[in-house]
Amino acid sequence: MRNKFLQKIIIALVITSSCFCIYAYNPIANGNNLFEFTSPRMISSASSVAGGGLKGITSASTVVNPALTAGEQRWTLDLDYSAFIGTSPESSYGQGMQIGLIMPSRFGVGTVVLQGLFLDKTPQLNLGNIFTIRSSFAKDITDELYLGVGLYGGFGPDWALAADIGFWYNIKHIKWLPFLKDARWAFSVTGLGKSYQKDIVALNGELVSDFPSPFTPRVGVAGNLFDVKNFSGGISLDLSFPTFQNVVFNAGLEFMIANMIRISTGWKADLKEILAEKTALLPTAGISFKFNFSGSEDSFLAKKGWQKSEAEVSGAYQYFKDDLHLASGGMTLKLGQRDTVAPEIILWDNE
Repeated sequence: MRNKFLQKIIIALVITSSCFCIYAYNPIANGNNLFEFTSPRMISSASSVAGGGLKGITSASTVVNPALTAGEQRWTLDLDYSAFIGTSPESSYGQGMQIGLIMPSRFGVGTVVLQGLFLDKTPQLNLGNIFTIRSSFAKDITDELYLGVGLYGGFGPDWALAADIGFWYNIKHIKWLPFLKDARWAFSVTGLGKSYQKDIVALNGELVSDFPSPFTPRVGVAGNLFDVKNFSGGISLDLSFPTFQNVVFNAGLEFMIANMIRISTGWKADLKEILAEKTALLPTAGISFKFNFSGSEDSFLAKKGWQKSEAEVSGAYQYFKDDLHLASGGMTLKLGQRDTVAPEIILWDNE
């Protein structure tokens, strides 16, 4: 029954997507990655629609799939900053910043993300200054199936207003990928609406179409490769089809040491950018450190039940063509402890 439900969702989305095939598609280099530039985790994990090989979920994960946060049990605050550093004489300094909040409740999980990008003096990207606000809601239908919807809007050289939808399914085992353990697969469609527009030249020499590309179906799988004492590894593989007129392949690889140090790398291949020779085709790299912290018994955190919490500090690096470097750093605060104890049901008199 559940598989038939998922099949109906996918068929409906594919039929709807056929209406967009007549859309004039003239992308700008890196325009499809606009919402990922300000998150070190998204940069270094190849923006996995299935949540990454080791399930590294932050508020920025809703950019590619609004369903991913449905399993989060703790209030989570993300603070990120990115620097775009050009080494050529005509380059200047660009920057981006992001704040995100995950808010779980008994009804589902809400997420809000505020992003600002200031790239008007970064000619290698030529995307301008853009501010975007995003909200989403995710719900765990079962322990294995998550659904999510999102809405975002913003302004800059133009305005944007669009919706996202997606699901995530913990399938456990995939026959044609037998080496994956705890396998997950996911599907989403992002950009259901109007994206940003700017009067600049696209990859094909004509005026650029909307960016990020409207109506982008995404499908991906992720899972664990191995899990030995104090060391584990995972992989994610994704395909996306911007406006059904391009193909983008993403691959991410993650390692966790002692449940404290996460090392990740990602690689992305955009067919349009490769043909136009506008991509470096080099992998990204990232590292993060996780640690616990506690507040005093009379602190604000203790009063909220968050006396014992968790923090993770992350960093990532990406190289673009034309001597442009992206360095991103951030902190994720997960307030409280994850509930891992099943409820105890007592019928009467402790029996």
